Amino acid sequence: MYYPASSGLFWQRIIPAAMVLLVCLCSPASASDFRTGILKIIRQSGPPAVFSVEIAESLNQRLRGLAYREDIAENHGMLFDFEEDTVMSMWMKNVPFPLDMVFINREGVIFHIVRNTEPYSETVHSSPWPGRFVLCVPAGSVSRLGIALLNSVKWPKRTPVTRRYCGG
Repeated sequence: MYYPASSGLFWQRIIPAAMVLLVCLCSPASASDFRTGILKIIRQSGPPAVFSVEIAESLNQRLRGLAYREDIAENHGMLFDFEEDTVMSMWMKNVPFPLDMVFINREGVIFHIVRNTEPYSETVHSSPWPGRFVLCVPAGSVSRLGIALLNSVKWPKRTPVTRRYCGG
């Protein structure tokens, strides 16, 4: 049914709908907003390092990342997929726990590592050259598991995501 903009009924219906949309768009990301998968890092010796990861593949997901989360479990992480080769830049704004950042090229080779980033910092950590992915894991994981430059990464087998919709 059409309601002219000058009609009070129009505004009574539009304002509540706009408020619901705004709340949904501004809500912090939850784990259910991301696809998940298992990522393996093949090290020079020993078994692979295995992480359960959430995959940030859209621009919105990459922008939200791990911000506003309370913590990150051991052997869990977030894989940021930049979709194409680019110089990748990351920061810790609104992330309350330290991370190790592992920069990976499109062939799955680790080419840069940043250890023990400072929580809430706006310092930008960039890759020295273009790559495709950044794996963020709890600080200390890289040293504890012996992850090093030139290790190879096996891509996650993705699981379907259940999208969170307003009102449901």
